[in-house]
Amino acid sequence: WQDMTLVLPKGTVVLDGIGFSAIERLELLQLLRERAKSVGIEPLYEHSIDDLDELAEFDLIIGADGVISMVRTRLVEEFGTRIQPLTNRFAWFGTTKRFNTLTQTFRDTEHGFFNAHSYPYSADMSTFIVETDSETFERVGFASMSNDESVAFCERIFAEDLDGHDLTYNRIVWREFPRISNARWSTGNKVLVGDALRTAHYSIGSGTRLAMEDVIVLAQALEENPDDILAALVAFEKKRRPAVETLTTAANTSADWYENFRRKMSLEPLDFAMSYLRRSGRLDYDRLRKMSPKFVALYEQSQKAPENSKIQDLVSDDCPGAQEIGFTVPKKYNASSILFDNLECCNGDRVAVQGPGGSLTYSELCADANRAGNALASLGLERGERIVLLLDDTPAYPGFLFGAIRAGFVPVLINTLMPADLLQYFVEDSGASVLVTDAELTNINELAEAGLETIISVGSDTPQANAGLKVVQAGPWLETFDTDLSPADTSGDDMAFWLYSSGTTGRPKGIVHLQHDMAYVAESYGKHIVALSPDDICYSPPKIFFAYGLGNSLILPLSVGASSLLVPGRPDTETVLRSIAQYRPTVFFGLPTLYTALTPKIEDSDDLASLRLCISAAETLSEQIANQWKSKTGLSIVEGLGSSEMLHIYLSNTAGSERIGSAGKRVPGYEVKLLDPLGNHAATDEEGVLWVRGQSSAPCYWNRSEQTTA
Repeated sequence: WQDMTLVLPKGTVVLDGIGFSAIERLELLQLLRERAKSVGIEPLYEHSIDDLDELAEFDLIIGADGVISMVRTRLVEEFGTRIQPLTNRFAWFGTTKRFNTLTQTFRDTEHGFFNAHSYPYSADMSTFIVETDSETFERVGFASMSNDESVAFCERIFAEDLDGHDLTYNRIVWREFPRISNARWSTGNKVLVGDALRTAHYSIGSGTRLAMEDVIVLAQALEENPDDILAALVAFEKKRRPAVETLTTAANTSADWYENFRRKMSLEPLDFAMSYLRRSGRLDYDRLRKMSPKFVALYEQSQKAPENSKIQDLVSDDCPGAQEIGFTVPKKYNASSILFDNLECCNGDRVAVQGPGGSLTYSELCADANRAGNALASLGLERGERIVLLLDDTPAYPGFLFGAIRAGFVPVLINTLMPADLLQYFVEDSGASVLVTDAELTNINELAEAGLETIISVGSDTPQANAGLKVVQAGPWLETFDTDLSPADTSGDDMAFWLYSSGTTGRPKGIVHLQHDMAYVAESYGKHIVALSPDDICYSPPKIFFAYGLGNSLILPLSVGASSLLVPGRPDTETVLRSIAQYRPTVFFGLPTLYTALTPKIEDSDDLASLRLCISAAETLSEQIANQWKSKTGLSIVEGLGSSEMLHIYLSNTAGSERIGSAGKRVPGYEVKLLDPLGNHAATDEEGVLWVRGQSSAPCYWNRSEQTTA
């Protein structure tokens, strides 16, 4: 069938184009048995294997023995098995009620929240899976009920949906779904497939189907390597793993949605349906419009189209700047590629970040980012939901930043020096329900009324929060999550992250940046002005929460496999000079105020010999300071001008061709015009308004359409 039905407390929604099919298990088993016999295989029934030694005579042992696989449990360390149970409980039933479509029924009752997955599998029977959260499970007392009592209770909860039909069962077991993964798919001549290898939540697909797809690829690998079973198993994993990881990532995200479905129950039916359809992160809005045109038309008529669909990149992909530098990204692109592409470029063992907070290689930072992305997804967040980052410059920052982006969320970078009332404003304006913070930065209870649900504390101590707020300590919490995470199915024009303006012209504005913006900064300013190499070490006292600092500390160095020096705390002159001497950076990014403070403090004993390039931006640098700096260090300061809206620098001098006090020339990749109030080009020495265009420009201020100029 081609449609799906959502039955909700406030109404029913039909989702067109959601195809589904099913077959009775006994019928499938009969078909498989007949196929086996047709090729000379006689299945052996009612024979249990409890010890792998019983199979020693066989050339190949395929562990297709399900969730409680004997093959896997006997070789846990060899396979690198990891099992993480979810918290919801579910039980499988059948019913004589034949549902016309795949139907998801959500009930909010006096006992708690319930969900039923139901679909027909034969002419007169349907599957009926009942799911509930752990709190409801305990409150109802299912654990102490008999089978008949459990059936009777579920029949009462779903009486309206069953239309007088009974629930049937063989044996009722209220399970917690186990997330099973294995670091290695084979060991020796033993290989795992299906649920023995990994589980994919039943909300995303059939475990039986996935197992059959596994063995199809395995059979192909064996045919291609007829004389070398071990080589065949290696080929099987190499070919099949990418598809499996993509699917299991989507399945895990979908499972997280179900783990938190009670949070969605207050939504209006169309909003609930949109949340449901996009729960796995695989379905962007354009694809959804093609797949379910009737639902999307109805949704858009309700004038509640998602914010992502309202944001348009007003700078075309083939704008003059992009053509000038040859910039392009794939249609499907995620900004975390700036970091993760280093693994493909063989930079995994190079140091990505270093400093007082420790050092991480690219492999380690990618693993941390994946853990962070998986952890955030476990909170049941929607695709595109904002996550406030209130962090100092430590390795935790890029981990959470790129982890959130990779998982399809939108990190919001906040100035750690903002007062509590502004922090509350940022949380409320962004609509974020999650805050990641250094525990020592703020009293988190001051944000309790801002709509937060979860606070992730990066620090040695977990702070105390008001009732109703979930507070977790980042370190031990992250260790429980997987280090594998496929990027969300985003396009270059989707939201990636936000910055906030300084608020000099009123309340700070949320500056929305898109997935391709980081790559554009790297391709324009990065390649044409700073020209970093993998051997460079970048040091930016201006913090990551500034657009300038974000580019200096993360975008530019990570884009080429270089290293970034992250130094937390206030960048006073003593700290800056000591950090240069200790960590030996090669490229220094400062501000005129910082150079003004540093220059008089430099002594002959200060070791600045590692520096090869010095950058300045924001304000105009005085000629006196520039000359004194060059006298003491032997280096000129390369000045530039940028903005948060453009993400980084679009006017710049170049090394060896500096004009002190000038912003320099147009950075390749950007169009720059100085126009008078009438829109004409300003004459020489005439003031005007600077117009800048490039692919890194923010498409809008969040919820400030009147202040967004197209």
